[in-house]
Amino acid sequence: MLATLFSALIVLPLLSGCSLIFGQGGPFGPTAAQEDSGLSSEEREALVNESRINRYVARIIDDPTSLSVFANQMPKGADVRVIPTTPDAAPSALSPEGASSADDADAGQDSDNPGGAAAEDATGLPFSEDEYRVILTQALAQRIGYLEVVAGLSPEQIQRLDSIQGQVARGLSEPASDFKVTVNFLAPVDCDQAGEGFKEALGAAIDCFEASDRVVGIILLPATTDEGRAAFFEQMDAIDLLDQSLREASAAAGEATGGTEAQAPAEPSDEAAAQAPAEPSGDEAELSSADAADEEGAEPEEPKEERLLPPLSITIDDAFIAGRGYDALLDSMTAALDRGHATRIDFGASIAYEADAYGLLRHLVEGGVGVTVAPRSVQGLNGALSSDAGTYRLFSSMGVGLAVTTGPDAMGPGDLGAAFAQLASAHALTYSDLKALSYSALDVAFLSSEQRDEQRALLDESFQVFEATISQMIDDFQLLR
Repeated sequence: MLATLFSALIVLPLLSGCSLIFGQGGPFGPTAAQEDSGLSSEEREALVNESRINRYVARIIDDPTSLSVFANQMPKGADVRVIPTTPDAAPSALSPEGASSADDADAGQDSDNPGGAAAEDATGLPFSEDEYRVILTQALAQRIGYLEVVAGLSPEQIQRLDSIQGQVARGLSEPASDFKVTVNFLAPVDCDQAGEGFKEALGAAIDCFEASDRVVGIILLPATTDEGRAAFFEQMDAIDLLDQSLREASAAAGEATGGTEAQAPAEPSDEAAAQAPAEPSGDEAELSSADAADEEGAEPEEPKEERLLPPLSITIDDAFIAGRGYDALLDSMTAALDRGHATRIDFGASIAYEADAYGLLRHLVEGGVGVTVAPRSVQGLNGALSSDAGTYRLFSSMGVGLAVTTGPDAMGPGDLGAAFAQLASAHALTYSDLKALSYSALDVAFLSSEQRDEQRALLDESFQVFEATISQMIDDFQLLR
């Protein structure tokens, strides 16, 4: 009798625990610890929805059509590399007012850059408005909250393009018509040029960046010629030299003004100081850091150097390494980081050619340098094309910040939903993996902290609606039977 009672006392809690684990969401539902963690009912419901959608994605992972439909409908934080069909219409092809004169447009040339304006349409844009409508339409339909479009545009041209989004949204059905896409731009640099030509192109891109707060960075497009690829390290040295010049100029300006630019801000009032101690700066910060290090037996942290160059994305793709010897590729990613001062690497295809690959991966993580990844087509021994995930698995396993994009050769809007679906299929990714990649893209994007928080909040709302919709569909059509 006592043995039976003792067994019951053991079994009942176990059964209770099982009901918590398997009750609402099946074997992926919230655990008892989650139930007791003080989560609100809405948060618990979100956990249940996500777990059920994980199970659904696991069921469709080998069904390309279902997976593509799902990936298209899933909210995506950003596509940070949208390349129109004429991306090499660089900023230097534009007049100071941001558009070519009528005479230049008729002649198909810009007086300051012969041949440059030939890539522009009649409105002075480096791509047609119809193509931009396609880019916006796809972003709205696929719930991509933020785009970085590769084009060196003037403020006037950007204002012209902004008026198009409302027209596009009105032509779509709900919920796409209610979605909003934020668009910024990247000024391109043609890497087929070397020497002074590259420096001039880089200077023009920086001028474009400084002319508009909507041009949020610079992108070095992949070289398409052997000469351009061979000049890669020379180009990285040119960027490094520019950085040194900017620092010397900044230091000289500080000395000329008596160091006022480096002075600490005014002391807070006594009342404010009583509520919160002022943060030390300058020499006080160094002393404070040193004192803390003495107390804790640790080395004082070096003050972080202010960045003077614009945010910079450098492309190292499969074409970059094709047909080139080991010595020509050795440490190219290290050069992009150390001498090219890259804040983002596109694809990182040369990672296997690094003398200290793991050190470089640590540099990426600790320096907050993101990497774009994309599925790619690979030709097998039998001639058939298959898709792999490029560098995704390596960078993901090391904790590098990632942004999924549509590939180095993608022109036009690209199909970000298809890229997500291909990555999921190649690596049997879960819904939680895909969701994390959607958020990660915002960390890789060239956004201010305030803008990033705003985009993340919008993405939160989009996922809440999406997960509730998919969960209801799972119930209505009994998709987890």
